[in-house]
Amino acid sequence: MTTIEGKRGGEKKKKPLCTQNTAIDKNKTKLDDINAMEITVFLARFFPPSEKAVHDTAQFEFAKKFRENHEVIYQEYLDFEEKYNYAPQMDDVYPNGSITNWDKKWPTVTLRCYGLDSQISKFFPKTMALVNQSEYWLSHVMYSILDPNKFIPRHRGFF
Repeated sequence: MTTIEGKRGGEKKKKPLCTQNTAIDKNKTKLDDINAMEITVFLARFFPPSEKAVHDTAQFEFAKKFRENHEVIYQEYLDFEEKYNYAPQMDDVYPNGSITNWDKKWPTVTLRCYGLDSQISKFFPKTMALVNQSEYWLSHVMYSILDPNKFIPRHRGFF
């Protein structure tokens, strides 16, 4: 039987599901956290949220299968959440996530990271079947769980 350490919002430090070779210092100081918070507050003040989604998923043909199967995808997540209650914070998985998740309100369940399937992906066979059937190669696949009052500033990822 496979076990997963940690609980969502739990006491233990969760082991990242995927990492990258990076120059980012893993032992960041509290000052770095304050700087990330200041950046986020600045962005929130001067760049208010968009009135519409950045992208309309209806315009992307490859997303059609995901929209048609949203109930299946969601049910797999609910089953996983009920059994394991595991969702590390965004910045525990993606080292560059601290700027957008300084408030620790963005848990995620990562199925594919930087092109590699995570150990958790095997708990989502139907979702991963849809991912693998996509005509496009999807390098990152995750469930993004936004806690109440989570603010994500405008940002641009490198993936």
